[in-house]
Amino acid sequence: MVGPCVFKGCAQPAAVGSKCAFHRYRAQCRIEGCCNQVYARRLCVGHGGKETCEVDGCGSPARAGKRCSKHCTKVLGLCGHDGCTNAVRGAKTKCFAHAGATLCGVAGCGAAARDRGVCWPHRNRVVAASPTPSISLFSDFELTPRSSSTLQKEHGDNEAMLPTELMMALEDSMEDPWASRMDEDILAMDSFMDFGGFISLDLMDVSLAPLDSCTTQGTTAIAFE
Repeated sequence: MVGPCVFKGCAQPAAVGSKCAFHRYRAQCRIEGCCNQVYARRLCVGHGGKETCEVDGCGSPARAGKRCSKHCTKVLGLCGHDGCTNAVRGAKTKCFAHAGATLCGVAGCGAAARDRGVCWPHRNRVVAASPTPSISLFSDFELTPRSSSTLQKEHGDNEAMLPTELMMALEDSMEDPWASRMDEDILAMDSFMDFGGFISLDLMDVSLAPLDSCTTQGTTAIAFE
């Protein structure tokens, strides 16, 4: 009679040795009698495979050096802003919230600018609504870099810096079904702009294929020059 899988919590029958088909490539903790999966160094999390915070009594995973995110302020240092107890970020002397960041150029948006002066959500809406894959709306203007503190974000001190044409495209895309597409699907369009490919768009999925296999039945093919 075939016994159950060796791993803790798995009731599937063993198919390969003492492991089920799902766990057949998983390694077992080297500690005798332990039925957990290996996390690192042939050990499970409970037996030291995942390093924990060095602070006594804290069992949280180590994030910065040998300490968790809660106790790493003693390693990285505290934010220089008065009254802030957050850890500094990178080589800065302040945390992310107080270091200042370039805001999205859309009026009223307090998100950080990620690509060509706008945040990812607003950038993706323009990509989805644009009639051309080159996204000429973005190439026709330049934004003036600016910094915004947490206080400015809270009070909505963010004037529009985008041209009227781009703002109209953003407004129109709010009701466009493509506006809710996943970020990776939208960004995939840019990655094929320089390779002579096309993106076939339908209501269900985004698929990539060579230009010579393009078919326009039931889909809309967008060719890249």
